[in-house]
Amino acid sequence: MNIPQINNIKFYNSFKSTISEKKDDTMQNEIQSLIQCTKDARDYEEASKILKNASIDEKINQVDPITYKSGDYVISEVLKKYADNYTGVLQKLTEKGISIAPKFVDSVDKGNFTILFTEIPGMNGQELVPYYQGEKMLAPEAKQDAYKDVQRLLKVGIVNNKMLRSTSSWFVTPESKKIIIPDWSSLSIVGDEERAPILNKFHNMLFKP
Repeated sequence: MNIPQINNIKFYNSFKSTISEKKDDTMQNEIQSLIQCTKDARDYEEASKILKNASIDEKINQVDPITYKSGDYVISEVLKKYADNYTGVLQKLTEKGISIAPKFVDSVDKGNFTILFTEIPGMNGQELVPYYQGEKMLAPEAKQDAYKDVQRLLKVGIVNNKMLRSTSSWFVTPESKKIIIPDWSSLSIVGDEERAPILNKFHNMLFKP
């Protein structure tokens, strides 16, 4: 007996969703295990070696000498003097639910270095797409979500300078098709009178004809 096509589609989507959830859980467990291993390491050299060995075992992918990726996760080895403030910024953005910023997962200080664990939902181990290439593939709600995020940031008087200079700092996540700004190293405090013009500028950049 032939099964109606719609049932096949429903079964496939359900199966695909279940596999995706299990994959996400496995990935999260592996990242948590790596975090614990780096915390238990004696020093930075041992922690760095743990990451390199994980890449050899293909648990994570090494992008460059100090950066690794796995699914939606990014692991970076950063000089502590630069990481301290940046880590605090990412933590606050994550607490406020700002979706256009990477999510802070954890950080491990070892000597003069910090190993920073972040998450970019919808990346799935792929390269982020530059905005000029990915704008057409955006999810319907993506621009509104980004606009609301900037509104919320401006309400507390914060702006990402690089984001406002040009869309070259904007990217699109390949799976979820949302806007992501990976770099939050250049922030400014803005006064009440500056907020409306800044929001208007971002609106024009985002919704240009």
